[in-house]
Amino acid sequence: HVRYYAIAGLLGTTLPYLATYAALARVPAGIVGIVGSLSALFTYLIARTLGTERPSGIRSAGIVVGLAGVLGILLPRGSLPDPGMTPWVLLAATAPLMFASGNVYRTRAWPQGTTPLAAASGMLVVQAALLAPWVAVHHAFVAPNLAFDAFDAALLALGIIASGTYATTFVLQRRADPVFISQLGYVIAVATLGIGMVAFGERYSGWIWGSVGLVLAGSWLVNRRPVLRGCAS
Repeated sequence: HVRYYAIAGLLGTTLPYLATYAALARVPAGIVGIVGSLSALFTYLIARTLGTERPSGIRSAGIVVGLAGVLGILLPRGSLPDPGMTPWVLLAATAPLMFASGNVYRTRAWPQGTTPLAAASGMLVVQAALLAPWVAVHHAFVAPNLAFDAFDAALLALGIIASGTYATTFVLQRRADPVFISQLGYVIAVATLGIGMVAFGERYSGWIWGSVGLVLAGSWLVNRRPVLRGCAS
């Protein structure tokens, strides 16, 4: 169980969020959200490689279309607000790859008798333990402020959102296959674009919007026929 919590957490929480936060410091939030939707494509590729998904021409076409969308972000001059962002966008792209690996691992390695809430709680507790030495060495721990200012409120909100997200994700993990779970990337991409525009005043080039369409179209082709399984006890 502890091994499961450690590996599932590294792939689904710690490593991808380290990459995401590093990229967010240098790349608009909306672009990071677009790249994050690639988890659907990566999940299908991994499942196909492992033989848990049947060959599909439509899904294969979706992979090509989604890849074209990512290249549309990275390659055209003037697509990104600053060409120097390209390495950070590539770093951000490692997050959906790890999320996808986590999607497949959590389903294939689920410990017998574990409930979704226990799996989510165990994963987060083990990840906190794994991060504690790193945080201590780099003096990165942030103690709650008794004044409870905006920063503390943001940390609390992030904690509540993360807890709810993982609790519900593990419920879905027991009812659906990994490719279906990866469709959460759709919601993340669209929501991040909208929040980036409203909260941060982000604006995107025509290349970006065209790439958004390709990425979402590719993900839709890959996930157009999800099948729910019965709830496991």
